[in-house]
Amino acid sequence: MIGIAGIAYLAVTAVVMLSLGAAKRATGRRLGSEPLAAEARMSIIDAALAVGVLVGLAANTLLGWWWADPIAALLVAVAAIREGVENLEEANDLSQPAV
Repeated sequence: MIGIAGIAYLAVTAVVMLSLGAAKRATGRRLGSEPLAAEARMSIIDAALAVGVLVGLAANTLLGWWWADPIAALLVAVAAIREGVENLEEANDLSQPAV
């Protein structure tokens, strides 16, 4: 029963985050706001991560694939590391003095 509740929660989370990301992106474009556009990307990444965990949990719960959940967690970790590296590079670029 816990697996089914988690599946339902993640499905709702994915839909909400994707909708929120799309709304933020549209608003950011209309306003010409780069920070809001960046926030929209983060919401869309959150939605993608929720979908990844959802697939792993669903495969584990519904199909008995015990290995699917750890693989989903590994993919989430890779995505988080990638995003962190991109953020560090962007912060480094912003901290360089303009020439």
